[in-house]
Amino acid sequence: VYLGPGRAEVFPPSEADLAHPALRQLRAWAKDHGWHSLARRLFQATQGDYSGYGPVEQEMQPIEGRRDAFTFRGRTLKLTGERLDPRRLADEDSGEVIWDRERTARPRFP
Repeated sequence: VYLGPGRAEVFPPSEADLAHPALRQLRAWAKDHGWHSLARRLFQATQGDYSGYGPVEQEMQPIEGRRDAFTFRGRTLKLTGERLDPRRLADEDSGEVIWDRERTARPRFP
């Protein structure tokens, strides 16, 4: 069970769970491709929604001497990741998350 970024709890599947078409499909796929690095491969297969990041990125101005900090409309933003491969963008002063790839990603089955 997914409990938020970096948090999960695992329960043994019930008979009803095992009968669910999505779980059967995942198990068949994993049987063919293996279970190794499954979480990473599933995350990489997600479709990102950058609609909240794109307009902000176009107006961000780099702060000299800081790779991860930008100004945007009078605010200082901290970027996690790279500008063209962002993971998270937050207001440095308030901590408000402007955009987060994990929250906006739409999982796709590989």
